[in-house]
Order: sequence, then C-alpha cells, then structure tokens
Amino acid sequence: MNLRHIMGFQALDFTTGLNQYGRQFSFGYSRLENEKLMERILISSETGKINLTGYTTNYLILELNHTVYKIKDVLFFNLGYGVLTGDETTSNEVINNKTNTFSYGLLLDVNSEIYLLRRFVLLIEFKEIWDNGSSFGPFRYYGNAGLRFYL
Repeated sequence: MNLRHIMGFQALDFTTGLNQYGRQFSFGYSRLENEKLMERILISSETGKINLTGYTTNYLILELNHTVYKIKDVLFFNLGYGVLTGDETTSNEVINNKTNTFSYGLLLDVNSEIYLLRRFVLLIEFKEIWDNGSSFGPFRYYGNAGLRFYL
C-alpha cells in the first residue's frame, strides 16, 4: 500500500525538465489534505537563451492539485492550478545590457504520479505559466519529470 491515502502526509519533490527556451529545475514540499487534494510549495529555477539574450528566472510557486482519475492506487492523474512570484534576470553580451524584472502570474498543471515503491513516486508534469512580468512574453510551458519522496 502506498502512502497516498494518509491525510496530512508530507513529501519532497524534485523535478527537472525543459521549456521552450531552456532547462528548468524545481524543489518542493507537498502535503496531502485528503485523497483527492494535495498542496505544493515549489522553488523553481530556469535558465535559457532567446536569440542573443540569456536569462535566469526564479519562481516561488504555490499550487493545489486535484486527483481526477486513479488506477489501482498506483497511477494518479491530477489537475493543478496555482500562483507564482519571482524574478527574471536577463543579459545580452552584444549590447552589454543586464536587467532584473519582478515576475508574478498563474499556472495550470496536468501531472501524473506513478508509485514505484511505498515512499517513492515518479512525477510527470506539464505546466503552462502566465507570467505577467516576463520580458519574453506572458506564456511559457514546461515538460518535467522527477521524483517524490514521502517523509
């Protein structure tokens, strides 16, 4: 039996993935409110390059995940939504320009949890972020994979 049924159970999440411009890493804390609702707090960092401009974006993400379908307590499909805030640093070596921007926005998430062992879960996530403060446009997507470890 996995630990997905125990209300109040806590876990650590580690994911990595890609967006349309570069790589993304995140570390987070998850807490089960009940069998169908999970709260997540994530610290996310991404780096990439768009044309001649390199960038680094760091987010603090608060997210709720609702389980919409499960298969034999081994595979869970979730829909998530949340808010984010952070900062974006850009640099262009050609014109010798650096900027910092305050970011805030919303996100939608579709993810699955595949239980490998009682305390280890494989996470697969697809996120769409609306970032109102980004220099590169308001929308970006992520494809991530990682592990969740229940404490």
